[in-house]
Amino acid sequence: MQEARPAFFDRIWPETLRIARSPIALILFATALIELVWGLLIGLRVNLGPIVGLQVVIPGAVALLCRMIGRLRTIGAIADTIFAWTVIAVVGTPLTYLAARADFPLRDGLFRSLDLRLGFDGLKWVATVNGHPWLHAVLAIAYGSMGLQVLFCCVLFALTREMWRFREMFWLAWLGLLITCLISAFLPAAGITARYAVQDPAWREHLTILRGGRPILAEIGGMKGIVFFPSYHAELAIIFAYVNRNAGLLSWFMLGLNALMMVSALSEGDHYLVDVIAGILVTSGLILLLRYSGLVEGSSDDARLTAR
Repeated sequence: MQEARPAFFDRIWPETLRIARSPIALILFATALIELVWGLLIGLRVNLGPIVGLQVVIPGAVALLCRMIGRLRTIGAIADTIFAWTVIAVVGTPLTYLAARADFPLRDGLFRSLDLRLGFDGLKWVATVNGHPWLHAVLAIAYGSMGLQVLFCCVLFALTREMWRFREMFWLAWLGLLITCLISAFLPAAGITARYAVQDPAWREHLTILRGGRPILAEIGGMKGIVFFPSYHAELAIIFAYVNRNAGLLSWFMLGLNALMMVSALSEGDHYLVDVIAGILVTSGLILLLRYSGLVEGSSDDARLTAR
């Protein structure tokens, strides 16, 4: 006589399949499959790495466990958000490398000339920032705040049960990354200081290898952001400020912090001013699309601002 298994274990496989069939999971899986085939063709090999692997496995397992037992819903929601965002990083970062491998002519001359027409000299701005240690420190902190802002938003939206805000953040970030990679593949750049040896960030070595057609083995945790136009930092700055709207003092704090993050992209991220402007335009267009497409259920503020 076969021993009956607990109902808990009977639910694992159906629940896993249900999650795997969700639109978000299907899109990320399809993208990862395309990256794998494309990477094999052009000599790009990507390792997940033990640290990033744990960042995917642990929250994913916690989220699934909370679903199975039907308890600890807040912890499960936090794990859900962290897992989903980590998967964005795992699947999305290699896209930037594939975009750089397209090897279209660099457009630094065009971008610099456009900046000068707008009255902005990026090289002078970088020199000014480097000449004031306090300013450089403030902008470096703002530029590096992206990861902490992601974690903060994931935890906050789960605690306040405003998961619609996380879904907005997810879709804006994911669609923005796809658009950024597509545009930057055709309009690549090496950065505002590349031709003048003002500074030599570590990511530029990866860009040189990719554009040279040489094979490269990269670990997700060590991959660098190598897309320029539009600026993805500028896009995320708009996204973080937008998803925290109508939240009192928090809204103003996030607005100020992300205004600094956009400014920091010009010096700490080696971006042109037109990169930042393009990032603002991309995200603004996506926000309009999101609000009127129904991609996130109940997208009107009046319908959803109930958990404050």
